[in-house]
Amino acid sequence: MLRLFGRCFLVVLAALLGCGGSSGAPVFVRASLASHRFTLANGLDVVLHPDPSFRSVAVNMRYDVGSRNDPEGRTGLAHLVEHLTFRGKPDGKLDTFSLLEERGSTEHNATTSTDATCYFETVPSEELPLALFIEAFRMARPLDGVDEPVFAAETHVVRNERRERVDNVPYGNLDDLATYLLFDGHAYGRPTVGFAEDLDRLTLADARKFVAQYYRPNNATLVIAGGFEPRRATELVHELFDAIPGAPIPAANAVQWASLGREPVHATMATGADAPAVALGWVVPAAGALGWHEMVLTAEMFGGWTKYRMGDKVRRIWTEVSSMEQVSVFMVRAELNAGASPDELIANIDREIELFADTGEDVRLGGEKSRLLAQRTLALEDIEHRAGILQTYVARYGNPDSIQAELHEFSVVSRRDIADNVERFLQTGRRVRVDAVPRPGAPKAGTWPTIGGRP
Repeated sequence: MLRLFGRCFLVVLAALLGCGGSSGAPVFVRASLASHRFTLANGLDVVLHPDPSFRSVAVNMRYDVGSRNDPEGRTGLAHLVEHLTFRGKPDGKLDTFSLLEERGSTEHNATTSTDATCYFETVPSEELPLALFIEAFRMARPLDGVDEPVFAAETHVVRNERRERVDNVPYGNLDDLATYLLFDGHAYGRPTVGFAEDLDRLTLADARKFVAQYYRPNNATLVIAGGFEPRRATELVHELFDAIPGAPIPAANAVQWASLGREPVHATMATGADAPAVALGWVVPAAGALGWHEMVLTAEMFGGWTKYRMGDKVRRIWTEVSSMEQVSVFMVRAELNAGASPDELIANIDREIELFADTGEDVRLGGEKSRLLAQRTLALEDIEHRAGILQTYVARYGNPDSIQAELHEFSVVSRRDIADNVERFLQTGRRVRVDAVPRPGAPKAGTWPTIGGRP
């Protein structure tokens, strides 16, 4: 059950939202995600988080496999496999989506990221046996019902997804190119959706080999959260998953900071968009590691000064930290208006970095901490999101009940901490810059230069 301690939660929330002026203002929130955790003999990690205030239950299965595990020349395979696993018919009649919808599921989907593939569904509490049966079926027979015609059809769906998300979007290749250059060809730099030419060469044999290697109980974590009886849930987990065998899992290719290169990179791509755009990227600490909390808060505040100085020359600017298990990426992306200079933008961004390194942007830090803590605490009211957070904390910290520790780490960040980490990672760290420059006839997404054998 989610526990919020101290004064009434609404009072705590009001205090959070109101203490915006100074980084020295106290920001307190006490929370706990109490759970029971156990491991099956085959290696499946199980987390139970009962909360009787819900009439539904969220089931979240995370496999420790993502785009970083795509074989060389086979980018997009992890994401394609995610699609294929929904084509099976657990009851012999209906596919997974149809079966869940028939039984009242309010949410069911999956995501593939750099590090992981997650499957999740929220069902009425009485349908927990069905949800667990579906996930056990997926684990034991991940490509059930997938023959060559089905494989071809789903590959076509993924190609269309790439076109919709990347190829037909202005500056669609911008972030992908910056990330690829940042990691010097390491698997962390591969786009999750895959390169177009790699998708064309994927085979059903590739998918079968992939699931045999990674879709194993000892490579997975199962979270059950919401309205359910823990003893019955434990019995169901044993009944449905005990017989699925584990197997050795291939070692992941670790990111070595020292091997990523030290020299800054500046690349240019032609775009059919009507104005220039710029992406800047840096490697920063892994999710939860020393310095990560400071860089997340920096991203929340960054860009405002540059936007102010550039005025109507900037169409939009945003900053984010892509949090990953081995390292993370701090990315600044700006779309300019026609005629604006990318070099002027970079000069203003560099000035903002200097400002953060000198002062830590004390004026806004307290407000950003309050907003972030309130946002993360409020999100726990949704049981599906709560199950996902439990998964995240298992991967990030090794402990599903890490909400209090993480909120504390954010709350104690000082302006000096911000300044020190901005200097370390943004001022002295290696930077990749990619300019998207308008050129008549160029694709909207931007051309991808031939680098290291990639298009």
